[in-house]
Order: sequence, then structure tokens, then C-alpha cells
Amino acid sequence: MAESIVKDMTLAEDGRKKIDWAKSHMPVLNSIHKRFEAEQPFKGLNVVICLHLEAKTAYLAKVI
Repeated sequence: MAESIVKDMTLAEDGRKKIDWAKSHMPVLNSIHKRFEAEQPFKGLNVVICLHLEAKTAYLAKVI
């Protein structure tokens, strides 16, 4: 099994809370999320994202 590159797993819950906060404050992305769930435009594809990851961009990554 590969070694984790996560430095401090104790921060995971705080990160999830920040992503949940972003989700509750991004209505446009939520509507895209609903549409993508129904249409599944990326089904069968690998999506690669290279960006600075913060709560808002983490939620974007989850939507895609």
C-alpha cells in the first residue's frame, strides 16, 4: 500500500466542514451539480484538475 501524502489527517473533518460551507453558499455550482448528476457528461472519462485547492475549488472538484 502506498504511503499517504496527507501530512495531518486530524485536519480532515475541518476540511469537510469548509467544503460543506462552500456547498451551501454556491447556488450556481449546486445547480450544475444537479444537472451533471442527471446527465453524467463525464461518465467513463478521467477528469484531471490542477489548481490551488481550497474549500470552494474542492467543492468544484466534487461536482465534476
